[in-house]
Amino acid sequence: NNISFTDTMPSGLEVVSVSDGTCGLGTVTESPADTISVSGVTLLTGTTCTFTAVVRGTTVGLKNNTSGPVTSTQTPNGT
Repeated sequence: NNISFTDTMPSGLEVVSVSDGTCGLGTVTESPADTISVSGVTLLTGTTCTFTAVVRGTTVGLKNNTSGPVTSTQTPNGT
């Protein structure tokens, strides 16, 4: 429970918008324009959290993006 992660876009990408999706009581936000934050998500057994993020390239070229680690108050983290 209390599942969270942050995804900061690499240089040349910006977040246009995000939807709250199906993340229960948690929140999905974009702020500043290059960061997606998911926080406070609680999932019951067998459920998922799904949201949509629209991201735009601001420079030419390949961009690689990896989110930060997923954390929770469950044990162990990241699973």
